[in-house]
Amino acid sequence: MSGKKGQQAMEWYAESKGWTKITTIGHPFANGIDGIFWDPAESKYIFLEAKETIGKGNYEKKLSKGASYGDQMSDDWLRHHVDELYKNGLDSQTYRELKDSIDSGTAKKQVVIYRTSGFSGRTITKGFADDLNNIGPLDKSKINDVIIIGSGG
Repeated sequence: MSGKKGQQAMEWYAESKGWTKITTIGHPFANGIDGIFWDPAESKYIFLEAKETIGKGNYEKKLSKGASYGDQMSDDWLRHHVDELYKNGLDSQTYRELKDSIDSGTAKKQVVIYRTSGFSGRTITKGFADDLNNIGPLDKSKINDVIIIGSGG
């Protein structure tokens, strides 16, 4: 199923960094934050978005823009989805810590892209940034890093 490999790559990446999973969405096509992790080395929450390539620089789904609660991965968007997690059972201490990390700017935001083709990471990152132009690795208020994981193809 497309999207699932991107989700799995995101979880593998977080695990390889030694991060503790706070929550992930269960389904690769569900709306919301794909993964929230705790980085004990930096004492920071990490918000991850998973993507998967389906060809040269193309993505199954780009970051969305223009939602009433903000562009995907913006602070407003994250706050909205953290509120939704709280309404659906996230404990109050974690909820407060997540909101504080967003409000203080200490939360880290990353996009993990699973590359299913043989195209270079540079092509993917450039295409990602060019297509979104205000949501990319150069706009540190939205995304801190784009990580590309290859399938070896």
